[in-house]
Amino acid sequence: MVQTTEIYNDEGELSYYTTHPFDEYNGDGVSLTNRFAELREEYQNAGKNILNMRTYNNSGFNHVTQTQDKEREFGIEVEWIW
Repeated sequence: MVQTTEIYNDEGELSYYTTHPFDEYNGDGVSLTNRFAELREEYQNAGKNILNMRTYNNSGFNHVTQTQDKEREFGIEVEWIW
């Protein structure tokens, strides 16, 4: 599920961080590169300025309880502003 979080930096400027799960990723660089390009185009078409894009990986493992609480999630996080 796509999720957006608002974060203010030390100067009080607001940035948005949106995660885009990428369950279709099969380990090849081509599909990941293509997904980055698709997201870049979507954001530009929506008038959003991209500050940074990066991959993320959430194992879903809870180290306190030593259990797998959630499914693993891999995706792309986009930091952007209006």
